Amino acid sequence: MNTTRPRHANAVPLIEVLRDGVVESVHWAHVVISNAQGHRILTWGDPDRTGPGRGCLTPFQALPIFLDQIDETRAITPLEMAIILGSHAGQEVHQEAVRSLLRRVFLTPDHLILRQPKGAPSRLAHRCSGKHAAMIVHTRVSGNDVGCYAHPEAPVHHRILTELLKLTRLIRSQVPLVVEDCGVPVACLSLERMAHLYAVLAAPSIAGGHAASALGRMVSAWSTHPECLEGEGLFDTEIVRVTSGQILARTGPSGMICAALKDQKLGVAIKVESSVSGLARRLLARVLGHLGVFSEATEELLSKLATCGSRSFSGPFEKNLRFQLPD
Repeated sequence: MNTTRPRHANAVPLIEVLRDGVVESVHWAHVVISNAQGHRILTWGDPDRTGPGRGCLTPFQALPIFLDQIDETRAITPLEMAIILGSHAGQEVHQEAVRSLLRRVFLTPDHLILRQPKGAPSRLAHRCSGKHAAMIVHTRVSGNDVGCYAHPEAPVHHRILTELLKLTRLIRSQVPLVVEDCGVPVACLSLERMAHLYAVLAAPSIAGGHAASALGRMVSAWSTHPECLEGEGLFDTEIVRVTSGQILARTGPSGMICAALKDQKLGVAIKVESSVSGLARRLLARVLGHLGVFSEATEELLSKLATCGSRSFSGPFEKNLRFQLPD
């Protein structure tokens, strides 16, 4: 039985995987829930656990589009707005949304630096094409060189980081940047800051002024077109539908997931140290069920959806989990 404590010593053992009733492995994790004022409501593990935000930060990497009202001046549709907020599955609706968005600034898929996925008709099918489209559209409208949009020193990335620092109340030296697999920089933040960011998404008015309006339009697109967040039958899409738009979640790689709880005006950040995204989704469903955010039936449905599309956690043992949540 594997119960080895992970290198990050402040993690807590929240998930057991069973085989015929015997504990086969233990998964250590962290959970942080914050309100929009930045106050922690619940902490299991280490709220200062810091790492690349990756897919969980994708909506905030798109924020300049909304802050500069490019969504309004270029008549970007809610569907096109939604495609820049997630990591899509490359379905036809996703590819067409990215293609349409690029056309609004007279660009083509060839301007994206992304690799074409194997067997796909174009680089539009890459799961990050929506995020890249947001960056290149902002670069074009701002009059900068679209050929350099992915460079860490490109103006669009300075702008993204500036707005992120405002929302997180941090200074530049506190936020390292790393380069994602898709070739663009992303910030490293603590789980506490990630939970706070998602709490602000849940209560955009707290940001005030133009930021409140921008975040509100972002949340509206997210709620209206969840099919663009991930894809039909997949967790990030279906959690919006199952909860009638009250929970917005983004799954990142390496066992991370964040969620905005609109009714409660709270944000959640979860990191599973074993880096299994399917487990992170299951843990989110269990935590929200444990807190009474939704019914047992909704929790069960979300638990079934949690492993959809997850190659790292599936098969006959996906139901054989036991959660050890602190009181």
